Amino acid sequence: MERTTRLESPESVEERDRRLLHAWQGGDADSGGELLRAYQPLFFQLSARRGIRSTEDLLDLQGEMVLELCKGLDRLWVRTGFASCVHWAWKSAVKRFLSGRRRSASSDGFESLAVAPGGLPEAALERDELVAALIDCAESLDTTEFEVFSARVLEKQPYAVIESRLALRAGALRTRYHRAIRKLRDCLASKGMDSSDD
Repeated sequence: MERTTRLESPESVEERDRRLLHAWQGGDADSGGELLRAYQPLFFQLSARRGIRSTEDLLDLQGEMVLELCKGLDRLWVRTGFASCVHWAWKSAVKRFLSGRRRSASSDGFESLAVAPGGLPEAALERDELVAALIDCAESLDTTEFEVFSARVLEKQPYAVIESRLALRAGALRTRYHRAIRKLRDCLASKGMDSSDD
């Protein structure tokens, strides 16, 4: 009599994702943690492509993403792996994360750049319009460009400090700074604002 043994095939990624997501939706937080750990490299890859590299920013963004996933947990459905869910939650979280960060940094810093001469009401109105335009234009900068611009112009930090803080080489840092300035000038020009005297 011949015995045959069946080797069980290893669980596919899709099967693992479905199993863990179903358990997470059923209240098993450990399954949710295991699922999120499995996709942590994707989170870091997406963040690096967007220019988000500092540990503090990554932790904040990861918290936003997990919160987004938890809010939509009952609606999540895994068809071809959990990667699509992570990508959706990351995009939603990064939009909120960057917008909030830019708005708070911009509104504080841009006001100091747009000081109106004299105390005339017309000058104050022009200053407010310029600040609003600068805040709006800052949205066009990628994360690293915004961080470099913010550190250099708004915080008035020397290049050496920014290099070490952002872990960028001097050439890359200056390139991103000048690219940010060019984008802001182009954006302001498209809005009819004169940026020639910056």
